[in-house]
Amino acid sequence: MKDKEPNSSDPVKLTTSSQACIDDYSIWKNLTSWVQKKHGGLVHQALHMETTNNGSNRGVIASRPIDQGELLIRLPSSCILSGRTLLHKPDYAKSLRQKSSWMQCVSSFYLASSSNENDNWKPYLDSLPQTYETLFQWSNEEIKTYLKGTTLGAMVLADRTEDSMKTRYQTAVRPVLDELKLLGQEKLSEDDEMKMFLNACMCISTRGFHYSGEGHDEEESYKGPFLLPIIDMLNHNPSKSCTTLQYSEGCFSMVAERPIAQGEEILHSYGDSLTSAQLLQTFGFVMVPPLPSTAEIGNHSKMTPCLTPASLSKSKHLIPACQAMKQSGIPKRLQSKLIELNNQARGGMEEDEEESWEVSDLPIRDEDGILSEDVLIDCNQEVGSNGSNESSSTTDQHQNDDETEPNNNNKNNNHKGLTDELITWMCFQFLPSEAYEELICDDNGNHNKVTTLLDASILEDLYLGILVCRSLLLALNKKLDDYDDENENDDERHETTKQKEPCLCETTNAVVNRLESLLAQEVPPKPPSRGNSVTTTGSTTTIQERAQYGWTVRQEELSNLKVLAIQVSCIMKCLYEELKKGGEIATTEEPNAKRAKMEAE
Repeated sequence: MKDKEPNSSDPVKLTTSSQACIDDYSIWKNLTSWVQKKHGGLVHQALHMETTNNGSNRGVIASRPIDQGELLIRLPSSCILSGRTLLHKPDYAKSLRQKSSWMQCVSSFYLASSSNENDNWKPYLDSLPQTYETLFQWSNEEIKTYLKGTTLGAMVLADRTEDSMKTRYQTAVRPVLDELKLLGQEKLSEDDEMKMFLNACMCISTRGFHYSGEGHDEEESYKGPFLLPIIDMLNHNPSKSCTTLQYSEGCFSMVAERPIAQGEEILHSYGDSLTSAQLLQTFGFVMVPPLPSTAEIGNHSKMTPCLTPASLSKSKHLIPACQAMKQSGIPKRLQSKLIELNNQARGGMEEDEEESWEVSDLPIRDEDGILSEDVLIDCNQEVGSNGSNESSSTTDQHQNDDETEPNNNNKNNNHKGLTDELITWMCFQFLPSEAYEELICDDNGNHNKVTTLLDASILEDLYLGILVCRSLLLALNKKLDDYDDENENDDERHETTKQKEPCLCETTNAVVNRLESLLAQEVPPKPPSRGNSVTTTGSTTTIQERAQYGWTVRQEELSNLKVLAIQVSCIMKCLYEELKKGGEIATTEEPNAKRAKMEAE
């Protein structure tokens, strides 16, 4: 008998799961029976659910050996909860057709949780966690302590300060739910409404799949999120994965891609190229891998492709660093040194005015939009031929739309942290007005969008290269202040740095040494105001685990910054060697070869 579909004109009543009264055996039995008997799906008889990791998480285990090629799970579309669920219902489709796929999925989740539909989805709803362990559960103190200095920590705190989730719900989500009469017959308090919304968000974030791989209809615009019963119980471990998500003829399925031993957990990958920050933000956990060694950081071509990028703030780090360099005595002393060397080389002949120029009065040039406010420092390897994850069956929910950027005719730049965009913007801050105008103006003197970026070869100019590199190291040092623990010596350190202006040929290792010191720091202790653990249905996350997660994100960012610092330091060393020798940088590939050798060492 076909279940009667509710009419969108009838208000729904929201219900809560009765999972607390159901044991894991009953949850699994009811769920598999619902998938197979009601919807015609399949669940391998050898699969069962049990707690893993000393009772901290649930997982799906093989009760007997499973051969390669055996079908593990097949889910027909009728038991899949997604935006399609409502798009196939005429009463809802009209209002949702132009909404985002995420909003479509949220609306479907609200309908499935309503009294009108609860019986249809009860076995699946009962299998969901009652509470979730995500960044929403972290206190502000934990964010400030464990994610100190990180891009993710700053973003979360900013969102909380602005109460962006509540604003998003009130302005963009609630009006849609209200129009579809999905808020229930009983009027809830504002707090209860927000709790229900956050629960839906966390469910879709931690359990939702995106798919656009083989078998997916190219004309089908909806590519996720999909809530996939049973499949969403599988845990993440790319190194031990034994299956991947497939889609064919309207069904999602998973097949054993290698022999599976008795007692082995069925694992797959939520995304092979997800960084620790993405895992933490989306799923609430981090795979804690061995961090790259100092040698691997020095030779960044051997680094893992999944390190969390760091970010430099244009207004907080780069602009102040450039302004400080312009107002310091370094440019004038460097000018004097270059004049002296050139006079010696030319036997007292008139100096070449193009060797150096006055920079103290140059303005900040930021009208060209080359860099965004937050400049990502990402020294990761490319994952696919197009720089994106080659796997098409991941739940990676961080595939941002490509931003329009200038055409770059110099894409053979191996300085992955020191990008051509960053080099161009930094050079613009120090180029003489004539050279700058020549780069950005047409024949009529009108400013155009920059279409050709400068690359690392421009830094072989002694004067420009030293100013840019020293400014970058200064910006990195300012960034490291964000990660440093607050202590009573901070003011003294900053005052000492301000009073003692470095000599012209000082060592370039100061920032690298400071990075090494920060990377050597241990996991911070738990904040004193919190207990020892946070227990949720299906998982127990200790406060120490949260500390470990935050520490991992922080160390990965610092590793990326260290790659950039090493790159800049190597360029600086080459420039200073030329300066000490009293010669001009050759126009051959010698400087590049020197830098490559230094980075390898």
